[in-house]
Amino acid sequence: MIGELDTSVSFWCSDDCYARQLESQGLIHALDTGARVVHLFNKTLDTTSAEVRKKLTLDQAKLYENRNRVKLL
Repeated sequence: MIGELDTSVSFWCSDDCYARQLESQGLIHALDTGARVVHLFNKTLDTTSAEVRKKLTLDQAKLYENRNRVKLL
């Protein structure tokens, strides 16, 4: 059990937070190469203003970088 999911970011970098939570518990995550994900539409980013897109993407990456002292971009 890794506890509650880290909610410090809400869009971009959520997968990075999850990986760090697993790592902190000595767990590793796996890739299921047989799985398929089909993204039919990108409604979240396609239907929002440039300001909201920036908040969901670049601002989230910067928040993650600052919190974890890493460089993503």
